[in-house]
Amino acid sequence: MKLITLYLPPSYIKALDELVSEKLYADRSQAIRDAVRDLLKTHDKFGNTVCMQPKTDYTPPNPRKLLAIEHAIKRTERRAPKKVETRAP
Repeated sequence: MKLITLYLPPSYIKALDELVSEKLYADRSQAIRDAVRDLLKTHDKFGNTVCMQPKTDYTPPNPRKLLAIEHAIKRTERRAPKKVETRAP
């Protein structure tokens, strides 16, 4: 595996941390890898392309986990303070 740097909004990080604390993922990295893999599968990028092939021990994501991810993101987005733009006169 290669290391990448990723910038995420604080609400996404909170949601990832909730998934980890709920024991749905071992750590943030695992959750992000699963999300990227699912995105690539959705766009059919695992065929005869440059993208990495899924591991042989791959198990499809649990629908309960996917639902929990969506709920965690929505919860944290609702809690996040809204930014108000002000213009200088």
